[in-house]
Amino acid sequence: ARTGSASKWWMGDWWRYGEHKYGDRKAIVESDDWDGPKYETCKNVGSIAATFERSRRRDVLSFRHHTEVASLPVEWQDKLLDEAEDRGLSCARLAQRVKEVKSYVAQGWTPDQERRRAEVKNGGTVLANMHGDEALIRWADAEGYLQRIDRQSDWGNPFELGKDGDRETVIESFSIYFERKVSLHHRLDELRGKVLACWCCPEACHGEVLIAEANRDR
Repeated sequence: ARTGSASKWWMGDWWRYGEHKYGDRKAIVESDDWDGPKYETCKNVGSIAATFERSRRRDVLSFRHHTEVASLPVEWQDKLLDEAEDRGLSCARLAQRVKEVKSYVAQGWTPDQERRRAEVKNGGTVLANMHGDEALIRWADAEGYLQRIDRQSDWGNPFELGKDGDRETVIESFSIYFERKVSLHHRLDELRGKVLACWCCPEACHGEVLIAEANRDR
């Protein structure tokens, strides 16, 4: 089985990088002298080899394992291959996981959003972007974990990017402001175990100051 998988990687890499031009390789595999895999097979394994550069291939997994996840976004490919390697998933079970992930992807979930959801379920506090993390925001809102920290809430940063300085400056200004905003110090429980929604994440955000304060005040 290992030899079979290895030969497919060899064929895929030859199809991509062989010394002959693409048209020449196509002619070779369609000639009467060729007794190897058919043209469609070569093209397909070449596509998988192109999807997974050598550094991303899991030697303990089969070529078919990689084929099963190839239709997913790259971050999900790596996540499921890691899972298959750690848990010893069969190709059939991996195919089922791919179906489950496609359902998640259709809802807008990414591995990073999943990670943050799990962190909140374990009592942690995370940041989310109101525009870029739609799946996480919808879940948090439905489950009662959502806490806005933009300027529509008491937790917003009154200092504006550009008008009051660059991103680092307005966050530092908020940190100084929060030290003096004693009325909010007594409300930090409102933030713990929540998804704090703003518009900055994954860029630096004043929400990081709020999370640090909430954790320190425990």
